[in-house]
Amino acid sequence: MKPHRIARAFDQRTAAEAFAAPGMDTRSWVSIGIVSADTPEEVVDFDESAGQPFVRVLLEPSKVPVYARVSNSLAGNGEGEWNPFIQGDEVLVVFPQGYEDAGAVIVGRLNNSFDPFPTESVAGQDPTTNTFAFRRRRTPFVEEYAGPVLFRTALSEAFFSIDATGAVTIRDGEGDALQMTADLFGFQNAAGDILLQMNLTEGIAIMQARDAYFQIASAESGAPSSLLIPTSFSVTTAGDTALEHVATTEGVINLLKNFLTVWGAALNLIPAPLTGTSLAATILPPAQEALLTGTIGGAVVPATGTLSPAVLSALTAAFTAQPQKQFTATGQPLPGVGCKGFLAG
Repeated sequence: MKPHRIARAFDQRTAAEAFAAPGMDTRSWVSIGIVSADTPEEVVDFDESAGQPFVRVLLEPSKVPVYARVSNSLAGNGEGEWNPFIQGDEVLVVFPQGYEDAGAVIVGRLNNSFDPFPTESVAGQDPTTNTFAFRRRRTPFVEEYAGPVLFRTALSEAFFSIDATGAVTIRDGEGDALQMTADLFGFQNAAGDILLQMNLTEGIAIMQARDAYFQIASAESGAPSSLLIPTSFSVTTAGDTALEHVATTEGVINLLKNFLTVWGAALNLIPAPLTGTSLAATILPPAQEALLTGTIGGAVVPATGTLSPAVLSALTAAFTAQPQKQFTATGQPLPGVGCKGFLAG
């Protein structure tokens, strides 16, 4: 344990203490002190055997040097708080029983010309208006708890919490919440229809915006990756506007299937024998059929113009009427929807 008072030479004060008696009270209950030591390293001694730190203080105006304990708002088994001391700090020191040898205790700190009050700005505001409370530190600050923590505003009911497992939750006044745990990072609105979630253990990321849904999953998770878009889905690069439909194998197969179904029905109506003219009649308007008429071995004049309105209508209908993707437990048995809602630039 540190001595309460640092040894000093015999002087008038020590002589007075030697002759102290009833009616001659030499006790001192409180004093101003200046943190002072021969070197900055000797300012504070963290005495593990005593379970506390001691600060070297020179009392004023007596000039008596003492080792002072530090009074804090929190102290307990493994608990405490601390703000660093430096040479020149002005402190208020009290003495139990009014005697320095009973153990000096620092109970407060004082601003002065060496440690001036922050009169210019605190968080961009003028502290000299005396309109708000604050605590401003110049040294790095750590606050640690050995249990759950909750910070909550009474007016909005928004809160920030850390539970005993380390899960962090931030909720605003509307009930929207962000949560981080060892396994999950996620955000969800109060209604539950806006969602951003990442399963850190299984490797699955989910994003939902009401009736739109996106999931991407790692191979090890065994979950499918999927995209559900209720409206057009656009992909652009370099700022291009998404206008053109994207062609996929599924879309082409569906288009050919539906068109060939219509054309096959038309071919089935042609009486035998099948000729070039009768075949063309299923595709080209009458004015163009004559252009294909020729003798055997003769030159055939190529057709010009457009397809017949009936054929164009069949193609359009085949595209717009393609069925939705069909899934079963074993996968996708039929070609799915084309890309009529998938636009690219």
